Amino acid sequence: MRSYVSKDREPDDDEGDGAAKEERAQIGAAAIRHVLVWERQQKRDPTDENLENPQNEGYDISSRGPNGDLERYIEVKGVKGEWGLRGVAVTPAQFSFAETQDHRAWLYVVEFALSDAPRIHRIQDFARRVWRFGFDHGWRDIAESAKEVPWPEAVIGMMVRLPDGRTGSVKRIFGAGQNQGVDVGLDKGDEVIRVPWQPARIALLPDKETT
Repeated sequence: MRSYVSKDREPDDDEGDGAAKEERAQIGAAAIRHVLVWERQQKRDPTDENLENPQNEGYDISSRGPNGDLERYIEVKGVKGEWGLRGVAVTPAQFSFAETQDHRAWLYVVEFALSDAPRIHRIQDFARRVWRFGFDHGWRDIAESAKEVPWPEAVIGMMVRLPDGRTGSVKRIFGAGQNQGVDVGLDKGDEVIRVPWQPARIALLPDKETT
């Protein structure tokens, strides 16, 4: 098993269109409901800490045993289908909290969260079982290199080719420097997607090369 770190926030933080954000919220809420049911079936008494404290960042559910002792701090991650290669992500706050709780820290990954037949995978002490962090090639975009060149700024209207080969034009810019991002209107269809501005991976094109 390999674990990787990301320099970018996950898109479910606050980005994406309304429909995508709503679906992510539905998946997360459904996953928590499934875990609450499962915990009660195991004769534990779970509490949805997000209801008690909306600003809670370290975990989603606390669960007490029959004697009243707090046995589990549970971080819940839900996925719509199978738990695939994209994986699930925990935030620094969730990871740091889990490191302090040893065997009481649990990560529950709920597959098929929107269905009536979810699969719940439970990992105990997940933070302390990570033995290596891998930094993939995407980190080159924010690395200090021996041959340092100015970080090119995005310009509204410039034509670009994205890493997946799709082309379009920059419609909106947010942030600055290495924290800059852009909304790109794709040439095929009316879709507009938000991507980090990564000049090492996004090619600038003259108008005639767009498809």
